[in-house]
Amino acid sequence: EYMGDLPELHCSATRAELHRVKFFSCIQSIMKVLMKLSGKKKDKDSTQPSPKKDGKIDSKKEFTKSHYNINTRHTSHEQPSARPVEGHSLEEWNRTLPPLEDIPNFRDVSASERPELFLRKLKACERMFDWTIAEVDDPQLGQKELKRRQLVEILDFINENQKALNEANMPNVMEFVSVNIFRGFPAFPSPGHVEFDPEEDEPIQYPEWPHLQLVMEVFLRFVVSNEVDPKVARKYIDQPFITKLLGLFESEDERERETLKMILHRIYGKFMQHRAFIRKSINNTFYH
Repeated sequence: EYMGDLPELHCSATRAELHRVKFFSCIQSIMKVLMKLSGKKKDKDSTQPSPKKDGKIDSKKEFTKSHYNINTRHTSHEQPSARPVEGHSLEEWNRTLPPLEDIPNFRDVSASERPELFLRKLKACERMFDWTIAEVDDPQLGQKELKRRQLVEILDFINENQKALNEANMPNVMEFVSVNIFRGFPAFPSPGHVEFDPEEDEPIQYPEWPHLQLVMEVFLRFVVSNEVDPKVARKYIDQPFITKLLGLFESEDERERETLKMILHRIYGKFMQHRAFIRKSINNTFYH
């Protein structure tokens, strides 16, 4: 659907090669949408950085690959899901959070207590897990299911109570989103002699997607909510945040890339002050 002008794939393509083609195809489709929204025709010069009057580019404002090198991926044998969070090990970080089993359901508390419970749920759902352990051997399987249920409750509460996304709660919501979605990616070895057949081999799907999907749905609700004033929210959805968001397109899980494309589209439509930066970032990060 998003192949565009990309060359046809050969059956002997490795998994890495296939992923790279899909990756750039997804970015091309985003560029087309952004160009359409901005009312600019798509041509080879439409996304070039604007030079100064003296013909020089302002190096302080130009966003280049060095700010977020898309080729610098997590490819070591260290498990990315066990990464430190804000200077803590995984275990240390989780000990700072309220236990998931101590968080009641919204239906079990009075209406006046639900706003505070909403914030407690957000904090509890910053808990991280190691997703590399086989399900049959995973001692945290129960905790993972508890977090999934809490995420469902958070999403349902937002759908029914848009005012939960008020200005006072923005820092909590954005911290919850950032802790969950910004992470390293696991390495999938793809030796040159191993052929990958897109018609036969199963696509890569991250085991943490059931959690990520719900977190991204919360974030999408945040972006499109009428309660969220872009003039206020831009303190949190700023240029460094957008840079990290673009970095997530390195995900090898197509479901994540498709969801990110939708979110970036909504951000572009709502945060007008970021439009030029998004176009320039996509162009410089993925095409140069």
